[in-house]
Amino acid sequence: MAYKFIKWFEELSKEDVPLVGGKGANLGEMTQLGLPGPPGFVVGAEAYWEFIKHTKIKTKIFSILKDIDVENTPQLQRAAEQVQRLIIAQSVPEFISKEIKKAYTELC
Repeated sequence: MAYKFIKWFEELSKEDVPLVGGKGANLGEMTQLGLPGPPGFVVGAEAYWEFIKHTKIKTKIFSILKDIDVENTPQLQRAAEQVQRLIIAQSVPEFISKEIKKAYTELC
């Protein structure tokens, strides 16, 4: 099955940092090189953006961040905590969770 949000380690390399982050890309690179490691997959950044879009929280996140002084560490920390609570309070859309569950079943 072709996945939209899932990338298997064997599909990834160090060039994929923007898609899956540093850890995911490094696991892919290790797999590509034949180094020992666990089998697995990464949920890509596209899943995050679809989550933000589907839950309609982008405006709320921007509202929290709009007047941030990035040099003010306590203010930045409070804003980060607010955004984190907002994200955690949302349910993962079924079309994303279904794909993750399918990939997990395939992995097992």
